[in-house]
Amino acid sequence: MPPTALLISLILVSFSVSLNNGSFTGNLAQIIGISVSFLILLVYLIKKPDTDKSDPQPAVEFACIATIVLFALIPGGWWIYNRKIIDYIQIFSSLLLLPTVYLILKKQLSEKFLKLAFVFFLLSAAFLRILMLIGSPHPAIDVFIILREAPLKLLAGINPYNTFYTYVFPTIIPDYYAYWPASFILELPFILIFNDPRILLILADLASALLLFIMGGKNRTSLLLSLIYLFMPLSLGIIEASWLTPLDFLLICLIAFSVYKLKNSLLAGLLLGILTSVQFFFAALFIYLIRVLNWNKKFVFSFILTVSVFTLPYLFLDPASFWKETVEVYFRNPPHPSLLIHTSLNLNTLFFNFTRFDLPSFLVYGLLAAIFLLTLLKKESANNFILRFTLFLFSVFVLGRQGFVNYFYLVSSLIILQLAVSLHPDHYPQIP
Repeated sequence: MPPTALLISLILVSFSVSLNNGSFTGNLAQIIGISVSFLILLVYLIKKPDTDKSDPQPAVEFACIATIVLFALIPGGWWIYNRKIIDYIQIFSSLLLLPTVYLILKKQLSEKFLKLAFVFFLLSAAFLRILMLIGSPHPAIDVFIILREAPLKLLAGINPYNTFYTYVFPTIIPDYYAYWPASFILELPFILIFNDPRILLILADLASALLLFIMGGKNRTSLLLSLIYLFMPLSLGIIEASWLTPLDFLLICLIAFSVYKLKNSLLAGLLLGILTSVQFFFAALFIYLIRVLNWNKKFVFSFILTVSVFTLPYLFLDPASFWKETVEVYFRNPPHPSLLIHTSLNLNTLFFNFTRFDLPSFLVYGLLAAIFLLTLLKKESANNFILRFTLFLFSVFVLGRQGFVNYFYLVSSLIILQLAVSLHPDHYPQIP
């Protein structure tokens, strides 16, 4: 099956989460589109490697144009009340279609021109993100508030997991911090200098695009893939709300870079430790990587040490609060009041819409276990940990209780990373 399937999956999920501000308000087409995207990815993994040698370039070109058009139509900016800012964002992003079309029509481009083009689009993406920050300096969402205030609580000697934050939603007590300690530790210098957690996320976005360009071979295809990432629909909205998705994705890109390019297992373990110390469920990636790296001791040691350094102080300080706010909240039934699970874009919401009941837990966990084993044990492409992890993560979001816009935005980003790796002209060698 050619990489075109990955691009179709990418466009489907990107378009589906862009409707209705990325939440379910009765439009079943959103959930159906996401579910079809998941099935395409599942078939892509199950199907044996194809001998199709067709040029993927036309599909990448189409996906790039479609993405920028959607970006211009649905830029995000949910808390921007000045309509002129939205107009400026849409006008400027629409104008980016002109140089993009030139890149597509001009088949022969020098390496120097490609690098200059990448810098141009990178600066354009940075400009649009800064413009969004100017238009939305104080978004009314709890994620922005807690990410901005948690580092300051830390400096004041207050445990971020046992304190109150500024009220955002009148009916919800702001006494929770759902991320692991690396999140507010990494944010600390950006809060002190800019008082805005989104600066780190913007830098992470730009750095991820650079890694996609490099890992894809610094060619025309990798340039287009980096553009798809930079101008995915709602990418401005993801940063505006302060969701940590761009930071998570950057760390995954760095892990892939350390494994495929640097072949440095110690660095890979360190980076995965940081990622897990931002959001604990990324520890699932350890299971895929440890199999690929043949239980490399350096990888295991650096991963465990890094997670321990970040988390143990808070676990010992107040284990009950730490567990309750960062782990239990994802499994609680009902979940935290701030998690409106029936606005999720997943099959549980679809089932609830017709029956007024949630999907049976035994069915959900049974399917997740089956998909996990499939992604872990399938022999073909054993080194392809990005696709395997992406599919498992996708299954958790589609089948579980929580599947919000930022979750599926991460899936879209991971599909782009998989494309950058698989479409590298020389291919990446087998991992020893």
